[in-house]
Amino acid sequence: MALNAKSIYDSDFFVFVPLRNFAPPLAGSVDYAISSAWIIRGVLLLGTILFASDLSQSNRWLLRLWYMICLVGGSIAFLGLLQKATGAHMIFWQPPPPPELGVSTFFATYYYHGNAGAFLNLVWPLSAGLVIRAFTSRSHPGMRAISVTLFIVTIAGVLANTSRMALVVAVILLVAICAQFGRTLLRNLSGAQKSVAFAGALAILLALISVARATHLEQPLNRWQSLSGEIPNDARWKACRVGVAAVPDAGLGQEAFVLYFQSTTSDRPTRLREPGDFYIKTIYRLCSSGGGWEAFSGR
Repeated sequence: MALNAKSIYDSDFFVFVPLRNFAPPLAGSVDYAISSAWIIRGVLLLGTILFASDLSQSNRWLLRLWYMICLVGGSIAFLGLLQKATGAHMIFWQPPPPPELGVSTFFATYYYHGNAGAFLNLVWPLSAGLVIRAFTSRSHPGMRAISVTLFIVTIAGVLANTSRMALVVAVILLVAICAQFGRTLLRNLSGAQKSVAFAGALAILLALISVARATHLEQPLNRWQSLSGEIPNDARWKACRVGVAAVPDAGLGQEAFVLYFQSTTSDRPTRLREPGDFYIKTIYRLCSSGGGWEAFSGR
C-alpha cells in the first residue's frame, strides 16, 4: 500500500497530488508520507515486541520486565491521580489550553482519557498478576507490599479516569480474573490466612474509596449519568454513516483514514469531520468490500 501509493497529500492547498506508482491497477495508499511513516513505526514496534519476547524466554528477565511494566504504569496512574486530586487544568499543571482545542478530559500524560484508560487496562491486570503470584508463592514481604500498592494505584486510576468504555472493559477483566484465579487463591489459603486476606481486601476497598473521593470520583459518575441523553444525539453515530460512505472499496492505506475522511467531508459540520472514536474508525476501515484484506494490510 505505501510503496504503491497513488497520491500524496498537500496540506498547504488541501489536495491529493497524484503520484506515478509502479502498479496502478493494484491498491495503493492515498498519502505516501503518512503511510510510510506508519510502516517505520510499525517495524520499530514489531522489533520491540520481538526483543521483549526474547527476554521473556528467561524467567528472571520475564519477571523483571513484568515489574518494570507495572512500575511505569503505576507511575503514570499516580500522576493522573495527583493531577485529579490537585484540580490541575492541564498536563503537568500547565495553564489551561484554549477552549477550542477541546482538551478537557486529559489524564496523566494523555490528552484523551480513552487512550489513558486503554493503557491502564493493559497494566492493571499485570499488577493483579503480581499480587496473585506474591500470595501464591514464597515472596518477600516487601515485594508483596509493592505488588499490592501498584495494584491499588492502577485500579484507582481506572476509577478516577472519566472514560466510560475503559471502566466497562476493566469490570469485564476483573470478572474474568476472579473467575480464573479466585478458587485457586482460596484453596491455597488456610482458615487464618483467609481471614487475613478478607481483612486485606476490605482495607484495599476502603483505600480505593478514599482515593476516589480525593480524586473527584464525581466527574466519571456525572458522565455516566449523562449517558442516556448523549447516545441518541451523539454526532459520532452520524459520522459513522458519513465515514462508511467515504471509504472506497480498495482501501486507503496505513493511517490515511482520518486525513481522507476530513478532506471528503469538508462541507460537513466540524463535529462530523472529527472521527476521534477509535472503535468506530476501525469499523470504517473494515466496511469496504476488501475489509478482510484490510485487517491484515493495515488499511
